[in-house]
Amino acid sequence: AFSVDGAALSSILSQFISFCVGFYFLSKYVAKIDFLSIYLKPTVASIGMGFFALLVLPLLGFFLTIPAAIVFYILVLFLIRSFSQEDLYFFRKLFLFKN
Repeated sequence: AFSVDGAALSSILSQFISFCVGFYFLSKYVAKIDFLSIYLKPTVASIGMGFFALLVLPLLGFFLTIPAAIVFYILVLFLIRSFSQEDLYFFRKLFLFKN
């Protein structure tokens, strides 16, 4: 009765449970990880990207919406200061090919 939908749902649920268990043990035994500081900003940017994509999809079409949404996501990450100075230095080195 559930077929494909049930398989997709069980796959997502099992991945989520696996993530939670892994995160718990990593945080407890390896290094303390502040969940909100690491995941809140990308989650906000993802939600913003989703709304942006839904708004521009009728205007741009599917194939132009995808790159526009990617650019929007990166811009939101910059605007909410999600990147550290070390990250910005890495991006400069990566894209400018200079030391």
